[in-house]
Amino acid sequence: MLQSITASNIAVVSHIHVDLCSGLNVFTGETGAGKSVLLDALAFGLGSRAQTTLIREGAHEASVTLVFELIPPYTFLEDLHIPIEDNTLIIRRFMTKDGKGKCFINDTATTVSSLKTLGESLIEIHGQFDRLLLPTHHRMALDSFGDLEPLSKEVQETYEKWKKAERDLFQTKQILQTQLENKEYTEFCAQELQQFNPQPKEEETLVQQRSLVLHKEKIQSALKNALRELQEKAPVESIFKNTYRFLQQGNVDGQLSLLIERTDLLLVEIQEFMSELEQAGQEFEEQNQELSLEFLEQRLFSLRALAKKHRCSPDDLPDFLLQLQVNLDAISNSDASVKALEKEADLCKLTYKNKATDLSAKRKEVAHYLEKVIAQELPPLKLQAHLKVNFHSIPEDQWSEHGMETIEFFVSTNPGDPFGPLSKIASGGELSRIMLALKVVLNQKNQVPTLIFDEIDTGTGGSVADAMGKRLHGLAKNVQVLAVTHSPQVASYGDHHYFVSKALEEGRMKTTIEELRDHSQKVEEIARMLSGSSITPQAKAAAEELLKD
Repeated sequence: MLQSITASNIAVVSHIHVDLCSGLNVFTGETGAGKSVLLDALAFGLGSRAQTTLIREGAHEASVTLVFELIPPYTFLEDLHIPIEDNTLIIRRFMTKDGKGKCFINDTATTVSSLKTLGESLIEIHGQFDRLLLPTHHRMALDSFGDLEPLSKEVQETYEKWKKAERDLFQTKQILQTQLENKEYTEFCAQELQQFNPQPKEEETLVQQRSLVLHKEKIQSALKNALRELQEKAPVESIFKNTYRFLQQGNVDGQLSLLIERTDLLLVEIQEFMSELEQAGQEFEEQNQELSLEFLEQRLFSLRALAKKHRCSPDDLPDFLLQLQVNLDAISNSDASVKALEKEADLCKLTYKNKATDLSAKRKEVAHYLEKVIAQELPPLKLQAHLKVNFHSIPEDQWSEHGMETIEFFVSTNPGDPFGPLSKIASGGELSRIMLALKVVLNQKNQVPTLIFDEIDTGTGGSVADAMGKRLHGLAKNVQVLAVTHSPQVASYGDHHYFVSKALEEGRMKTTIEELRDHSQKVEEIARMLSGSSITPQAKAAAEELLKD
């Protein structure tokens, strides 16, 4: 339930604060007094798109604070991860003159999008330009009324799967067609690469081998000279053997044991090192004996030329050859691939068609029940109209994620009159009552804690307006209702009455909202609504009678 609205610098409002209650809250006032500003403030606070023109002239920033009292569980808040204390939810939104803004839910910063999503679970606004007049919303209203959203979601998912399967089939056919057109060239390239047989990281290996061949003599000379130096000019092995022998001779009582041990280890290391030098020289000569500089450079040139030809790196050539072979296999098995994808697409289409057919059947059942329930709601509103949910099957190329038909509410305003679209067939007064009946019925299934009706009684009066007031009052026993009205009959049913007025203050118009708590204040306002600015005793008497009834 909406507990309060606080708005600053919204349109002609410098500052207002309104505490609201459960039941039917009616707002009345002269035309142009600023009743619409209240709705503008609400819409802004609930995430609607706002222009900087909404900010009061001369002010730098506009703000709205909305306080709600919630009833657990807070399932609609799960995705937003908003902490709740004492069942209270506070929404604050600010916007500056340069178009920048901030939004907070219980002092947690959020986005306008999240605010809008949350707002749809808290408040529903109905008026002369209600979205329910649009046929696109009739399907959603019907699905909501019949608890068909889960099945509707399944239809959407199967439709998307079907369309994806069709896209995959189309793309595969295109790819295979291109591959088929280039089959001969692909075969030539694959054969060329197979003959060349590129190896992983071959470029790096060839560069290293070429470097070895270029410096072969230098490396061989270095290895031979190092070994000769150790063997001939400086017989290191002999020196350490003699050193070992001398130390052993002087090792009295083990005093030189550590030195002898280290000398022994060094001698082993030297012997192993000289052996490795000799072996390295032999292996280098054997490994590079068959490699020629001409062969290596030609191989490296060909490798890089093939990489350039196929627009990849030399290291990617083995994978490119593998892909060519995959493409050739795909061409060979193209018929089987296409048939498999066609089968998948057909199966997805059949699944969608079955789900959509099931949904359509259930929608018709729900539509029949909705027509019966609405038929019971209209007579108390002084209407002999009838509602019919019109189903129109559409061709296959127009099937969508919403099903295989379009859905629109049709009405007949009098017995024997033809049915026609809701938005076109009814007059203003009739439309207001039909819309109220729809809202009452639909809200039983998709219950939002606060409903706002903006001049929904337009075009009605007398007993008809009285019937609408009575229905709004009945509706307000289950949900909080806010009604902006020009009808004294509707206003008389208000559990709480708010008077909206404007006056010139310091050279500028100022809007104020005052709750009429005293019976005499309510009589005065309803009498004004009945007779205009000049309130007569007869008008007051009529107002008293309305309030009494």
